[in-house]
Amino acid sequence: MNKIDYYSIIEAINELTRIGKKEIVCNLQTIVKHKKIAKPEKHSKKDDLFTSYFEVDLSEDDLNEIIDLFADLEITSLTADGEAGSKTNHYVSLLDRWSNVRFRITNLYQND
Repeated sequence: MNKIDYYSIIEAINELTRIGKKEIVCNLQTIVKHKKIAKPEKHSKKDDLFTSYFEVDLSEDDLNEIIDLFADLEITSLTADGEAGSKTNHYVSLLDRWSNVRFRITNLYQND
């Protein structure tokens, strides 16, 4: 299953909204609304969205757009000397999470 955490989706929605990518934002909002993965019965924070994961069913183009966005944000977060800035780790983490989703989807289709 291709899944990602709530925080990663919200960060993608915020950044995509900032650059006017309304269609992908709508797709992500639909995922949050309809694709929440059930938590185990004894989970201590069943209603907490920040501990929730969602099934991702985005197109490869949408995923590439999200990954490219976080890659660009990572690059722009570097200092003039090419050192990590205050936001670099944040964007690297988001880039890794979304890249992992794309990797799982790509491998899923290759194994069909």
